[in-house]
Amino acid sequence: MNKEQTALDYFLQELRIKYPMIDLDFKRQINKAEAINYEQYIQAYSTGWHDGQEVIMKKVNAIKNDNEKGEIFADIYYHEKYVD
Repeated sequence: MNKEQTALDYFLQELRIKYPMIDLDFKRQINKAEAINYEQYIQAYSTGWHDGQEVIMKKVNAIKNDNEKGEIFADIYYHEKYVD
């Protein structure tokens, strides 16, 4: 299954093609950028999930807000969408 690419993934893929002899220090910086991108994605998804839960809770007052669920669902979604 073909996965979608984040903008950062696309940029780094093109960078690796154009500059295949990138030095080790630059590769570490690329890896750090990928890790930061992943964490930002998880945080943004989780925040949206929690905001949605608050709306639901206000409407039905029957759902307990669980802080870990947003991060779990974000991780699952990210891997389904972007990781082979």
